[in-house]
Amino acid sequence: MWVKYTYAPTRRWSCFTEATYLAPTLMIGSKCNVLLPVEVINRELDTRLLLAVAFAEPDRRIYVGQHNVLDAMVPRLKGGIYVGKTLFKSLFPTDLKYYEMLRRSDFRVVHLDEEGGVFSGDGARWRAILDSRLDPQVLAQDDYLCTWGGFQQEHYLDRAPNLKGSTRVVGHPRFDLYLEEYRALYEEEARRLRERHGSFVLVNTNLAVANNSFGREYMFSPPAGYDLQDARRRLAQVGRWAETSKTLADIIALVHRMSVELPERRIVVRPHPQEDMSFYETALNSLENVDVVHEGPVGPWILAAEALVHDGCTTSLEAHFAGKPVITFQTSKSTGSSVRIANHVGLLCQTPEEVLNALQTDGGMHGEALAGRFDDVDRSLLANLDGAALPRLMAVMQEAIEHGATEYLDAAASDLKWMEARRRLVEGVKSPLRRAFPKRHARHRAFMDLFYGFDRNLINRKLALIQEILDKEISSVVVSDRLVVIEGVGG
Repeated sequence: MWVKYTYAPTRRWSCFTEATYLAPTLMIGSKCNVLLPVEVINRELDTRLLLAVAFAEPDRRIYVGQHNVLDAMVPRLKGGIYVGKTLFKSLFPTDLKYYEMLRRSDFRVVHLDEEGGVFSGDGARWRAILDSRLDPQVLAQDDYLCTWGGFQQEHYLDRAPNLKGSTRVVGHPRFDLYLEEYRALYEEEARRLRERHGSFVLVNTNLAVANNSFGREYMFSPPAGYDLQDARRRLAQVGRWAETSKTLADIIALVHRMSVELPERRIVVRPHPQEDMSFYETALNSLENVDVVHEGPVGPWILAAEALVHDGCTTSLEAHFAGKPVITFQTSKSTGSSVRIANHVGLLCQTPEEVLNALQTDGGMHGEALAGRFDDVDRSLLANLDGAALPRLMAVMQEAIEHGATEYLDAAASDLKWMEARRRLVEGVKSPLRRAFPKRHARHRAFMDLFYGFDRNLINRKLALIQEILDKEISSVVVSDRLVVIEGVGG
């Protein structure tokens, strides 16, 4: 069915067919645009959908989409907020053209990093990482800078004191998904995983420095911090690679020991999305009780698992909030690659024998494995340890809207459909051409592993669950495999 949308001063036509989409007559200025970019589906999509539904109101049009799609949409829009960090395409210093484009379109940026507090090394290294991820001086005074904790806030305010009035400690809502009130989002998926794998131990890795999906050469290139002109940076990067490579070898050896000495247990190895899966498939080939899997978000896997084994992985914190036992496998090493807060979760094991003993005695289901050894420094890194992030972030978003644009222009539905149709056509032409350039083709495949496209049915099921959890009604349209539009109902 074709639905006519009337705008002032022009008329546009839409081919949305979902009956849930909002009223057909809308005036320019009635909808505030809210952009929620997604870079890695498995890591970010559920958080964005929860945030979108929770923040939806009749006078807001929320776009959840692959970040390049939202970039392309901005010239068609006027007024709103952008929540995230992917407007900056590389480590700093970086190209500011997307940020400047947002500002020209009267958007306020609510900057929130996906990697804001779970860092390796010590305080000096954390500050260096924060500097590489954002130069806060590029933000305007009426933008908002959201941080994972007080340490990050203090560091950025040292760099940009003028942002004191618009910097907020919020934590990150990805950890809220594991609080009891939101776990229903993953319950059905967790049940299916238990049926498929039985009782299993989840081994999560975060070793892209040694095993990057972009190839070995990536970690020895400028985008990764390897700088031939800066000996200090180069040696630091090589040191990280060397220590992480040792950890990778230790994890592989541990899984082989677990496979032999715990033959009755299933072991699921889930690499980080930026890691090369084929390495694990080769190194753990044909082990009968070991599965190498990276499917969907990690949430259902954590809830389905008997226990989590990790070394320096953010999923240890997610498991902690989910009330799951955690075994931190940390062999002797310098603090250069140790991830402080992640390794303060659960039971600390420094040898394979300690891990095996914990799993053999009671599956890690004892007090230490359920506890966190958090201190004031940890709490300064992650505000979620002292409360949920979602309401704090939404308060900042509301403030940004109230202090932002007063007139809005949104994209016509037909414009979005046409934009995505052109994108699919271009991709169809590029796809066979990429094969003539193996390195570019490999990079594109690695990118597709991170963002493999939205599944319409899955998106609709998740949105239905979130509406039930929040007891809230929305309207939604899955425009394409890269874009979802959500609005509140009523008013």
